[in-house]
Amino acid sequence: MEFYHVFEVSEVTEDMPRSTDSDPDSNSTIAALRRGWQGQPRIIRWPVYTFAIWAVLVMLIQISAPAPNVESMPTSCPEGSLNCVRVAADGTSFRADGLQPPLVEGTIGEARRVIWLWLEEEQGGKHLRSNSEQMGAVLFFHGQDNTQFWFFPDDIFALTECESGGNRTLVTLQSQSRLGVGDIGENHARLSSLITYLNDYQWSGESCDFFDPDDPINTID
Repeated sequence: MEFYHVFEVSEVTEDMPRSTDSDPDSNSTIAALRRGWQGQPRIIRWPVYTFAIWAVLVMLIQISAPAPNVESMPTSCPEGSLNCVRVAADGTSFRADGLQPPLVEGTIGEARRVIWLWLEEEQGGKHLRSNSEQMGAVLFFHGQDNTQFWFFPDDIFALTECESGGNRTLVTLQSQSRLGVGDIGENHARLSSLITYLNDYQWSGESCDFFDPDDPINTID
């Protein structure tokens, strides 16, 4: 009797599926999908391959160029840089090629907010940091914009302050690439677009130093 029972268990054990065995149905499904994909014409397969390669490259670009931790307005572009454009009234303009720093009829907070709106609504960029300097008399803005197609991340810096001896807001701007050795005119075109936007904007007409941090016109949400 004992032998009989042992024999019975052995038979059941042999019939049970082993954990190392592959699922025939799963393998056949994968093989069928592979054959189906390989059977597609090249006009379908190559665009998919191209998109996949592009997506991987864009992801690597983002990983290679993290946002820098900048807490105040840069004083200048890096010396000899081909990746930076600065427009300023203090003699530090760099590769500006005719661009002039905007003077706007609004508060320093309003000017900063409009720059933020331009970046996010017109360019699809994003706000990274903003703070105040000199007891709130100067406002700093740091945002990120991306180039078309390859989505290279570039930095936009802006400083808004009262013009010397006047009531208008003076805007200092700097656009700078994080990667590469040349920007192919991208930074200049970006600042040119922003300056045109600021010059055409319908400002409040308030004095530059009329700054209420609780007024929505001066805030960045």
